Amino acid sequence: MAAEKVRAVVLRSFRDKRTKKVHEQGSVIEVTRRRFEEIVATDPTLIKEEQ
Repeated sequence: MAAEKVRAVVLRSFRDKRTKKVHEQGSVIEVTRRRFEEIVATDPTLIKEEQ
């Protein structure tokens, strides 16, 4: 079974420590639920789930 994907809005620009990719403020990214939770646990002001 494939991992659940989450679309999230970037609230503050940041560099993903795993992919080394820079995500710019306002962009929408697609990550697994697990990765989303990891990012939010590190800093809840970086991303939020897209509605």
